[in-house]
Amino acid sequence: MPDIEKGKNPANFKFQAPTLNVDGTPVVGSLLYTVYQTDEDGNSPIAYMQLPSSLNQDVDGSYIVPIENFAEGRWVIALTATDEQDDESGLSNTLGFSIGVAPQPPLLLAS
Repeated sequence: MPDIEKGKNPANFKFQAPTLNVDGTPVVGSLLYTVYQTDEDGNSPIAYMQLPSSLNQDVDGSYIVPIENFAEGRWVIALTATDEQDDESGLSNTLGFSIGVAPQPPLLLAS
């Protein structure tokens, strides 16, 4: 699982849209993307949010997703794509990142 730079609060993450269906035919029409919160291995996914259709694209064609709507804490996410006939893909690879997580307090304070 790739991690966004540990210890940094990322501003966004990126992904590339699928161009083929599982049967090898080209994707036709628009796709809806869903972010799932999951564990490190992609197990026990829980739908967290659907991405807006107005995402910006990077120079390489990747979609850029702002992370401003994620709550503070450790996140492991995966995405799915759903076509206009409501056929949903399997989960993508997972991505881990942390938002605004402070360190634990100092230990063994003594006089």
